[in-house]
Amino acid sequence: MFYAFDLEIPRSTTQAAPLQVDLPLNEGIISRVGIGYPDGCGGLAQLQLLRFERQVFPTNPNSHFQWNGEAIWWDEYLPLVDTPFSLKANAWNTDDTTQHTITVWVSVVPFDVYWRLAPSKALDRQLRRAFGLPSL
Repeated sequence: MFYAFDLEIPRSTTQAAPLQVDLPLNEGIISRVGIGYPDGCGGLAQLQLLRFERQVFPTNPNSHFQWNGEAIWWDEYLPLVDTPFSLKANAWNTDDTTQHTITVWVSVVPFDVYWRLAPSKALDRQLRRAFGLPSL
């Protein structure tokens, strides 16, 4: 499953009162994440992604993403086993003139697909046990 979310961040949105958007996903494992910053953002549009009110991307607390004219991607392993199956975007825009739109992409692999593709039976058993899932 591949999700795309456009975040329209109004001008002069502060970090103290960010735009907060729920990004609904399905149960599974987040396997890849991307963030697209079009030309013109100039590093003025910032983003954090949270899960259960805890910042997960970027990983280091109190940091944020900001770019101009770039799309960044990374491989990830973040199981979504508890509802709600979502992330929350905190975004702000220090540009006092222009609204900026950034895009968040998330790939979620369903558990049944992931387990079939697991690199080894031993790893498969360990992961299933760790997440309380039945053996196949």
